[in-house]
This record gives sequence, C-alpha cells and structure tokens, in this order.
Amino acid sequence: MNLFSFLNSFESWINTPLVLRFWDFILDTSRLGIPKTATVASRFSAGSWHLAAAKTENQLALQVHLTTVELSEVEDGYEWVVDGRLEQRYKTGVIYTYLKGSQPTVPWAKIVWISYSIPRHNFLTWLVLLDRCPTRDMLNGWGLNVDPLCLLCNTAQKNRNHLFFEFPPLGMILSLNFRTCEPIVTLSASRF
Repeated sequence: MNLFSFLNSFESWINTPLVLRFWDFILDTSRLGIPKTATVASRFSAGSWHLAAAKTENQLALQVHLTTVELSEVEDGYEWVVDGRLEQRYKTGVIYTYLKGSQPTVPWAKIVWISYSIPRHNFLTWLVLLDRCPTRDMLNGWGLNVDPLCLLCNTAQKNRNHLFFEFPPLGMILSLNFRTCEPIVTLSASRF
C-alpha cells in the first residue's frame, strides 16, 4: 500500500459518523465527560436534582447540601466576601492578607525591597537578614553531612555572621571598595 492510498483510506475512515461523533464529544467535554457548557442548574429539573449516585463521603455531603439550595431564574454572578466586606473583583493581595492575617511592616523592609533594583540582590539581602541562607551550619541542621568549616578561611564555622560580617578578608575588600567609590566631585556652598 502506498502513502497515497493509505491517506485516502484514512480520510474515509475519519469521516465516518461514529468517529465524527467521537471528536465532537472530545472537543465539547472535559476529561470527566462533563460538557463544557454544563451548569449546576442543568442537573435540576421538575423541582428535583438528577445526580449520579455518590461514591464518596464528600460527594454525599455535596448532594445533601445541594438539596438545601433554592435555584432561581436570576443570572449567576460572582461575589467575593472577604472579612465581611463585599468585593466586586477577586484580588489576590486581599485574599492573601486575609488568609495570612495582617502582619506589621518590619523596619528593614524599605532597605531590602528597593524599587528599580536587581531582584536577586533584594532576595539575597532578605535571606541574610532573616538568617535563612543555606550555609553549612544550616545544612548540618537539616541533617545533611557537610563539613561545617568555611571553605575560604578553614578556621571558623560557616554561618551567616561569619560569611557576611566576621570574615577576615571582608574588611580589607570593603575598605578597598570604599576607597574606590569615594566621591570625586565636591559641591561648594556657593552653588546653592
């Protein structure tokens, strides 16, 4: 059988009514076999619910709850009630604050979360301030078998304070950096 005759027979098989009905079903339903245009009201007619038998306790609880629901002809709509207030639109920030609870602003927030800065630098600064960097002492605390000594100086335990504040060569590096960054231009008082 050559390719042309195969494609010809394949096309005739695809256009059979059974296959066309199958594709209509697949394109019009979800993976569960529920039509995409289905509504809750479509399972309610003549004053009663027409539901499949419940197979789990959760399905049974849902069916019991549905028997208490009164349906009307009014168009459905969304209402978001958050903390007793009616919201017209879903707002992720409002929901997150409601679920997490209101948190006080920490005093260092404006130092860390600077607009127009490099996000990975902000994130690293945040991790350092919260002492959440995966340093060697942290990894040992998590149960990983890691040598706790600092790889750079091999004298102290590698933790946040040693790495960012107490590391001996750090003072020399910072002083060189500060000397390089000194302002070149000085402003005179007469310009103001």
